[in-house]
Amino acid sequence: RKKIGMVRSFEIIARDVSGRATRVAINGEEGSLEMRAAEFRALVGYDKLLSTLMKVTSSEETIKIEGRGYGHGHGMCQSGAMGMAAPPYNHKYKEILLHYFPGAEVKELK
Repeated sequence: RKKIGMVRSFEIIARDVSGRATRVAINGEEGSLEMRAAEFRALVGYDKLLSTLMKVTSSEETIKIEGRGYGHGHGMCQSGAMGMAAPPYNHKYKEILLHYFPGAEVKELK
């Protein structure tokens, strides 16, 4: 939506009480922008950045953004689950549940 050119830096400018990023700033050669961290996560892809509980490290040539957890800190991320179910992934409900709750067993109730 806004062209900022080659990214020069990325920073978390606000966090909530749990430590999750709430706002981020991206600075480029031709400008900068701020956005909600959840919006940034959606743009990057829920399968690429699993949570806004993230940290940023950078050097002269790279910016590394690492997310911990699987979403908003309260169980299964609804947006992430919807993304996994939609094309191009087309995951079934069992695959999605096992992704968010590794080691769980999914059984049919009788």
